Amino acid sequence: MDQKGIINKMGGTSKVAEICGITTGAVSQWRKNGIPSYRMDFFRLLRPELFSDALAMADDAVSIAVEEEAS
Repeated sequence: MDQKGIINKMGGTSKVAEICGITTGAVSQWRKNGIPSYRMDFFRLLRPELFSDALAMADDAVSIAVEEEAS
């Protein structure tokens, strides 16, 4: 999911700003410049379901790598 999608899924610019205790202008900048990594870590802890697809893909990649090593 892209940066804009994460912000939208979290409830939009105003909601994300409220959650983080920052201005809406700061969150709007994230749409252009990307979400800071420490905020992404916070969002992963706060709303893991938004990132579950990425985690599932990573788990699949690890499983495939382990299977290839075993053969």
